[in-house]
Amino acid sequence: MKFAVTSDLHGSPLLEKDMGVLHDVDTLLIAGDVFEMNRKIKKMTNFFDRIQSEYGVKNIIMTPGNHDHNIFEAYLEDREDEAGTSRRYPYIPRIYKADLLENHNVRLLIDEDVELDGIKIWGSPWSPSFYNWAFMKSEGELSNRYDLIPKDVDILLSHTPPWKKDCPIDQIDWPDWEPRKCGSVALTQAIERIKPKYMFCGHIHSGSHKEFDIDGTKCYNVSYLGEDYEPHYPVFTFELNKHKE
Repeated sequence: MKFAVTSDLHGSPLLEKDMGVLHDVDTLLIAGDVFEMNRKIKKMTNFFDRIQSEYGVKNIIMTPGNHDHNIFEAYLEDREDEAGTSRRYPYIPRIYKADLLENHNVRLLIDEDVELDGIKIWGSPWSPSFYNWAFMKSEGELSNRYDLIPKDVDILLSHTPPWKKDCPIDQIDWPDWEPRKCGSVALTQAIERIKPKYMFCGHIHSGSHKEFDIDGTKCYNVSYLGEDYEPHYPVFTFELNKHKE
């Protein structure tokens, strides 16, 4: 099965020059920040419809990110114990999992998995706490979330990158910003425990987009936009065959 992976579109569909890689792709994976608050929702759902009808993409699987408040508000409606002060934007139109699946064939993963031809994919939208953004938790709370991930996951789709001393994929590196690392230690520990074949993330747009190995897992930052919110990085593609009995 051939996959394309990207992240941090922020309501901006791929540029035409970047769409060609989708022609022979079976599944598109998106690691969060698909929308941008309550803007460009129709633009993105039109993009989902188009790449399926014109490019033949069979599956679109996404996990949200900290800018996907429209998904976060819908998520909180089903979880009264997490609502309360967490629901900060009641004016934002909700996007529900059922609507994305039934109307646009997009599968939304929030602490759950989906299996395609024997390949198990887990989606985790969480990031370390930073101001009042969506899908954020403390490291201790993140650890509890990652404990839900089963050990037979092949692809881990996470919005936040992992934190490791020598890992460059969570390093902010932009002229106007102070360099610093922003990943999750709890995610690194989960990767070391689960050992998925691949881990894809975004969130830190300027993090290194080169492969980084964590205990045998191939880790990639696949953000599409740079810190200036303009397209800077190519869509990543790879092939993974189903498990042999």
